[in-house]
Amino acid sequence: DAQNAYKQQLGDVPNNSKIGEQLGEQAARLHVIPKEFPGAAWVELPKTPNGANMFDQVYELGNDGHYLIVEAKAPKGELDWRNGAGGQAQGMRVKQGTKLYVQTILTQMWKRGGEDRRIADDLFDALEDGKLQYVLVKANENAGSYAGAVLEHFKIY
Repeated sequence: DAQNAYKQQLGDVPNNSKIGEQLGEQAARLHVIPKEFPGAAWVELPKTPNGANMFDQVYELGNDGHYLIVEAKAPKGELDWRNGAGGQAQGMRVKQGTKLYVQTILTQMWKRGGEDRRIADDLFDALEDGKLQYVLVKANENAGSYAGAVLEHFKIY
């Protein structure tokens, strides 16, 4: 039956999981970022309760304060809007892929403290110094097999 086929294919992954989102994240981590940004070092991000208020992926580019933020999307995924926080973003709606969105997530990270705060400080310094890149990686749609992904640079300066 369908449930057994699902379990055989995906194991104990709940059927409401974001499988398409995982495809986008793996496309970024295993294909697009290593190809387009050789030597990029994965930055382990602290987990948040529901994955909100955090970037999808962050990489350190070299050892001179350059960083890369990745917004990873499923083939049909769209950039989301949210309530802004901190500085210019406070009281506004901000969209993923914008400088105000970056500032909003940094504000949330600072509030959590600890490792979140340390990473947010590094990203803020990179943003202020013009050393931060922000990209979208979106998996291509293709039923049944991996079909690559597209990379788009956001303008945050």
